[in-house]
Amino acid sequence: MAGPYTDDDWIVGQSEDDDGVLIVRCRSRLPEPDRRAAWPHLVLVGWSYEPEPDAGLPSERENALMNRFEEAVSASVEEAGRGVLVASILGGGAREWRYYAQDPDAFMDVLNAGLEGHPEYPLDFRAFEDPEWDALAEVLPDEA
Repeated sequence: MAGPYTDDDWIVGQSEDDDGVLIVRCRSRLPEPDRRAAWPHLVLVGWSYEPEPDAGLPSERENALMNRFEEAVSASVEEAGRGVLVASILGGGAREWRYYAQDPDAFMDVLNAGLEGHPEYPLDFRAFEDPEWDALAEVLPDEA
């Protein structure tokens, strides 16, 4: 099953305020409207952490666990054609991954299978209807 993107282009942005650093990594653009319409479900995956002093970022160990989680989940859901990662937002004691899926239940089935053998992660899952992909549009720079 073909995904909503024909490329694998990403952008990264960083900002800093009194709460620390915020890092946003996201797809460089929205897919065409007909491709977005076929993937109408937004699945948010959240991971709360105790931020390191000053920067608000996770410890190296926790960041490595987050990266291991992302690699396993993204590989399994994208290879199965059940979801596509569009953004990762890190800072202020939380990391959030934004995925789009055709069917959130099928997405969760593949996600769970992809995490077999992994430790239990401190995750929070939420799913919403978002056929226009507003959750990606809000993190894209104005010119994207």
